Amino acid sequence: MQYLRDLSHRAEFGLVITLAFGYFILGSVLSVFSAPSETAQVSEAGLQFLVVYELSVTAVLAMFLAARGWDRQQLGLVLNRSDPWVALGLGVGAYGAYIVVWYTLGQMLPGAAQIPDGVIESDLRVRTVLLVSVINGLFEEIFVCGYVISALRKTRSVTFAINVSIAIRMTYHLYQGAAGVVSIVPIGFVFAHWYARTGRLWPIAIAHCLLDIYGLWPYIAS
Repeated sequence: MQYLRDLSHRAEFGLVITLAFGYFILGSVLSVFSAPSETAQVSEAGLQFLVVYELSVTAVLAMFLAARGWDRQQLGLVLNRSDPWVALGLGVGAYGAYIVVWYTLGQMLPGAAQIPDGVIESDLRVRTVLLVSVINGLFEEIFVCGYVISALRKTRSVTFAINVSIAIRMTYHLYQGAAGVVSIVPIGFVFAHWYARTGRLWPIAIAHCLLDIYGLWPYIAS
């Protein structure tokens, strides 16, 4: 275990981001340069795979970060009674910012403010949507917000840490097209700034879960 403790901060950061988001970033970038696919990017099978993948990666990275001296307090994973209410406010604020950007993009570039057809299947199951929303919300915010900002602010400015967090979040949403990429920025901005200011991760994770449920619910099979 000593060799894990001897890794540089840069090596630690690269390993965590590669394992947590490398697969998603690669697939998202490739989708930009690939011909339109008849297969939906978000499907029932894909969401089930996502649950297994993110749980597995979380288990591996939890052991790695524990060996490196990280704990729940450093990531802000300490639950307060007020967190669900704060999460609701954050979710509304982030979604409001998203709507503003979405509307502005639609006014500037008519027809651009829409996710490409066929990105999400319309036969999702309720239990799958609820399960993936909870797990993915926690997974993304623990690593793209909690870890990235906490790790980078040790050696760089808070502004730099926030910008990197937003950039990573944006990169693995490229498959949603220009509208999805532009619109994800305000959500990342709200979450990253709030975490940088408070150091509390649960409200952001819960808000993310609620937004995922809201976004996927229309695609549940009737």
